[in-house]
Amino acid sequence: MIIGGSDGDMAKHQHANFVFENAQNNGHVRFSNEVAANYIQSGYSGAINSAKDLRFGPVWTAKTWMAITKDGNVGIDTTKPANKLAITNPGDIGMLSNPTQGGIVIQDQEAYNRGAKLYIDAGEIQSVKDGRPNALYLNSFLGDVLIGGGNSDNTASHTGAAYIFHNATASGQIRFDRDATANYIQSGWETIPNSAKDLRF
Repeated sequence: MIIGGSDGDMAKHQHANFVFENAQNNGHVRFSNEVAANYIQSGYSGAINSAKDLRFGPVWTAKTWMAITKDGNVGIDTTKPANKLAITNPGDIGMLSNPTQGGIVIQDQEAYNRGAKLYIDAGEIQSVKDGRPNALYLNSFLGDVLIGGGNSDNTASHTGAAYIFHNATASGQIRFDRDATANYIQSGWETIPNSAKDLRF
């Protein structure tokens, strides 16, 4: 069954498929089903195995809530996602598109090669700005930073202005501190205030 068609716009039911086609805009949206799954397919009119961006939004406007590009990238509040998943406004979060690299990228601008990014992968965190390595700030608006702990006896922490390295098994603590008059390297016993322990170089 075919509805319309004289001006290039048509909708048709063909076998088990519903097809919406516009020859003037070269668009083709196909609703299909198979035993394993149902499909919404976007392509070009009259072109077999073609792919065209698919966008979701309110009717009679150019606003886009979500877009799926012809390459399979998904964008929320953006029509040109550079990563496998891009969420914009006010910030961006995306899954890295390199299948051998994996990981997550968080960026502050939609443009792929601009602004600051934070790459997070298994065992790796890298800060980048404008395509170059950048400083990584942890708790830049105050707050302690602890590295290690859990089932490990070895930890490092940043508390106030001091950097502290701990080892509970060896009962050791090395503290790097500073004040207005001097910088300090202090060696002592774990959890014992004002203690002193040999320091060897």
